[in-house]
Amino acid sequence: MLRARLLVGTQRRLCTVGAQRRLCTSSSTEPAGAAAETGEPAVLSASTDTLPGYSIERYVGLVEGSTVRTKNAVHDVFAAIKQVTGGELTSYTDLLREARAEAMERMNEQAAERGANAVLGVRIVSSSVAAGASEILMYGTAVVVAKE
Repeated sequence: MLRARLLVGTQRRLCTVGAQRRLCTSSSTEPAGAAAETGEPAVLSASTDTLPGYSIERYVGLVEGSTVRTKNAVHDVFAAIKQVTGGELTSYTDLLREARAEAMERMNEQAAERGANAVLGVRIVSSSVAAGASEILMYGTAVVVAKE
């Protein structure tokens, strides 16, 4: 499973693992066009409006990624028991973590397809779509950045 968190200034890049494209934590601070370990271009993601050490060369526009997830009936039974006894609902925590990672991956893929190498001002929104189903939406401004 892909597990990613959005932190202020956290950098992510698209990489290829087998036949799948996914987000990987970037140990490099180089944007797209720079040589990454896999040879894939980097897509940096940050909740901030700027990236220290980089200048914005061009605005590409709004990009978004979303996913709708439903609960599992078996997990609901255990969650009901957990509500009585107290404690963290780890199955739901994992479900939401995976949903956030998938939404981020889709957002960054959209940015890369449009020629951007960074997404700034990233925000996360969740909403209830139907009984037992939730949407996680991630959006931000796709830009092309260059090292200063």
